[in-house]
Amino acid sequence: MTTDHGGFRGYHVRPGGPEGTGRVLRLALPPDVPAVRLARQVTRDALAAWELEDLEEDAVLVVSELVTNAVRHAVDTGAIGLELISTGRGLRLEVQDGDPHWREMDGPADCESGFGFLVVDSLADRWGLRRICAGKAVWAELDEPQPARAPTGPSPNRPEPQPARAPTGRPDHGTSSTTQRAGPGGER
Repeated sequence: MTTDHGGFRGYHVRPGGPEGTGRVLRLALPPDVPAVRLARQVTRDALAAWELEDLEEDAVLVVSELVTNAVRHAVDTGAIGLELISTGRGLRLEVQDGDPHWREMDGPADCESGFGFLVVDSLADRWGLRRICAGKAVWAELDEPQPARAPTGPSPNRPEPQPARAPTGRPDHGTSSTTQRAGPGGER
């Protein structure tokens, strides 16, 4: 474990264990602007290694927003921690900093440089804040996209199959109750 009183001291990767357990990457980042670029690159590399490329675009944006907020608001509080965990259904990421204060925005007018938590809220399936002994941690979870399911109903390009009718002994002159689709010229 690389934590010390709730903070990160270095880089640590725990490989995946038995089925159902995740992989973990922990990284201490400097509390300055290059940390954002480093966090994005580490996230890309981890997702590629863990075969979670489908989550890359959203995960990189969320990590970027959370690390940017930590750099901006926790400058004098020590290292920033980044933790990525592959779960059975996607990715959990967490950014820790030493600032115990939670800055709430009343709206976009309060935001100095963008819409960070609005971006996180729109991309993450779940996210939140937790207090840690050395400050706070903001976390987000991204679920893997579900594979497209084959349609179960009739195709919109094919008419629904009609139940077979018992012969009545009368010729059918177009008076049945089944509906027919019009052809290309409107003929039936």
